[in-house]
Amino acid sequence: LSVILYSKLAPLYPEYNLYRTLTVNSVEKTEKDSTSSNFWQSSPNYSLANMIRQLPSIDAVAGIFVGWENSPYKDATTEYATIPVVLKYTNADYWKVYDFEFIAGKPYSDSDVASKTKNVVISQSCAKHLFKTEDITNKIINVSGLEYKIIGIVKDVASVMDHKTIADMWAPFTTTNYTDIEDLLGDCELAITAKSPDEIEIVRSEISEMMHK
Repeated sequence: LSVILYSKLAPLYPEYNLYRTLTVNSVEKTEKDSTSSNFWQSSPNYSLANMIRQLPSIDAVAGIFVGWENSPYKDATTEYATIPVVLKYTNADYWKVYDFEFIAGKPYSDSDVASKTKNVVISQSCAKHLFKTEDITNKIINVSGLEYKIIGIVKDVASVMDHKTIADMWAPFTTTNYTDIEDLLGDCELAITAKSPDEIEIVRSEISEMMHK
């Protein structure tokens, strides 16, 4: 029991920023009319991440997209193999909130996300399965019919860690069927880092005030 609790509550790889991180997994919207009982609930929309990023005590806001194209499982193909992989679509702040160890290369940037560049980061074990080697930066990989360029390889994440960090591959969310709608309800989960653990409650207050407005 102690080991399980430690794995969930301690700042372990890649969640070294755990003690200054807040998450938003769902948003509820209700009618202004107090006599109405209507409400809507879902994962937040990415527009909420852009709003939160403007707050003064925020360090970074990771957007992790969920439920796209029915399944996170894709087929990854190289000249050596075809295997099912878990592909997560994120923004560039993802790599600031979660401190992954890069064995080679680098993460994708805000400019990659904005330009919809098909760059991908893959895990160490995935690289070995698909290429039989880890020296694969700048190689092309086919993922469910789309070609991505591998720009980074990261150390594997233990299966007991949070689902937001467990994957075989990561790509900019703009490389898939993302549509920007002006609503707070969507298909994204957020992980927010304060500038220090002491500012967690300040961040809570700033977000609460923003939502009230």
